Amino acid sequence: MSGEKNLAMLLKSMKPKHNIGEFVFCKTEDLDQIKLSQVIMTFKEDESTTVIAKKK
Repeated sequence: MSGEKNLAMLLKSMKPKHNIGEFVFCKTEDLDQIKLSQVIMTFKEDESTTVIAKKK
């Protein structure tokens, strides 16, 4: 799979979408206790996993 590597072209072709609402960033070491259906995004770092979810 090849991808675009030209930064100017990447920036020109972006179509960002604004997600309305408030969001929280939480870090965890155990995803077993989290309802993944409520998660917007997760990303793994060396020290923990960060979860982004909509604030209720």
